[in-house]
Amino acid sequence: TERYQRTRWLSLAALLGSMLMMTWLGVILIRSIVRPLQRVIDTFRQISMGRYDTLIRIEGADEVSEVMHALQALQSKLGDDEAAIHKLAFYDPLTQLPNRRLLRDRLQLALNASARNQLYGAVLMIDLDNFKTINDGKGHDVGDDLLVQTARRIQSCLRQTDTVARLGGDEFVVMLESLCNDAGLAAVLAEGIGEKILHTIRQPCVLADQPHEHTASIGICLFPDFGTTIDDLLKHADLAMYQAKATGRDTQRFFDPQIQTALEARLILEVELRQALPQHQLELFYQVQVDNTQHVLGAEVLLRWRHPTR
Repeated sequence: TERYQRTRWLSLAALLGSMLMMTWLGVILIRSIVRPLQRVIDTFRQISMGRYDTLIRIEGADEVSEVMHALQALQSKLGDDEAAIHKLAFYDPLTQLPNRRLLRDRLQLALNASARNQLYGAVLMIDLDNFKTINDGKGHDVGDDLLVQTARRIQSCLRQTDTVARLGGDEFVVMLESLCNDAGLAAVLAEGIGEKILHTIRQPCVLADQPHEHTASIGICLFPDFGTTIDDLLKHADLAMYQAKATGRDTQRFFDPQIQTALEARLILEVELRQALPQHQLELFYQVQVDNTQHVLGAEVLLRWRHPTR
């Protein structure tokens, strides 16, 4: 019986020792594997949410640390890829200026802010004069160089809070925010910046090792008075820019509502003119031209439009 009791106590002691050993091994397992793996999972979760600057702590040199090293490299690559995708989506690859998409986002914010704080802003539509002649005659590389230099010159004329974007081709747009609360003074300030831009663009630049001189035409539209939506604002500035070109280029014009009215009337006239031919509203008249010997030289031709109402 005594021998049996001794054996029993020895067995219980061995069992307790084994349990303590298993507990100690479990703690080591948690500290060395489970917790690091949990950190890996948490890091993956943060990165999947777009937080590419999440701090990755690497301790030791075991297999889990190797996983963390690989995750660190992946984190860096994903961050670079995200930045590259953002740049492609919102910036012009040639000039590095904001593109149309980013401009529209900023314009919407500016329109909202203008409605709240009652401060006027302005949009300047800038188009280089005779750019197609340079681009076709000198080559696209020279044209691209001119666009890059023009972008830098426009930027040099603006405040830190202003935006200059490239819509495409040789069209640039400048957005001026929070000029003042008086429309007349806002127009003066916008015109001053526009004249500064025109003066800067006029300065000779070197293209293909040769000096060249260039000019631009600018259309200006204030908001919120003449631009309640982004499309209206850009359309009105574009109309004003074409008016500047029509008056001789190398100048700027403000949008005038009468221009829009005249344009709409012209569009209606064009639509009616397209309908005139199939509706037989056009008639040809010929006036014969002769010399002093009555020899026929040609004819003056008149196309008369018999409009039903005009």
